[in-house]
Amino acid sequence: MTEEQLAKLQNFFIKKQGVTFEWGHNDCNTLVVEMHDYMYGTSDMSKLRGRYWDLRSAVQFVRQQLDHETWLKSVGYTQITDDLTPEPGDVIMGYDRVFWCGHIYYNNRVYSIDQDGPFRQVKLTDFPPLNNATMQLWRK
Repeated sequence: MTEEQLAKLQNFFIKKQGVTFEWGHNDCNTLVVEMHDYMYGTSDMSKLRGRYWDLRSAVQFVRQQLDHETWLKSVGYTQITDDLTPEPGDVIMGYDRVFWCGHIYYNNRVYSIDQDGPFRQVKLTDFPPLNNATMQLWRK
């Protein structure tokens, strides 16, 4: 990423501070789509916002309408399988029993909006290792 893109990504995270979880509006996967729209001038969030309202409808939406791999590939992301060292703006997808949850890497932290709370950041060292079957690293 260029210095300008890094500053833009940091600004995105500043704007998300204090945002609380809401299915289909502010959740782990809409965060990734919203970040992509913000960084690259797309409008994919308009196709996603409000299309699901709880875990069950979210799982159904992903299975029937748009899975993460299809969307990430369609907007130019590539799954990284060799060197799993994340770079700023990388998307980390983690499988949580029935659902893939999206997270964004920046500055040694992983950012997300989880069901149990508001927008948050976790140190990469406190995040599950990326070298297992339930984690995927994607880069644009």
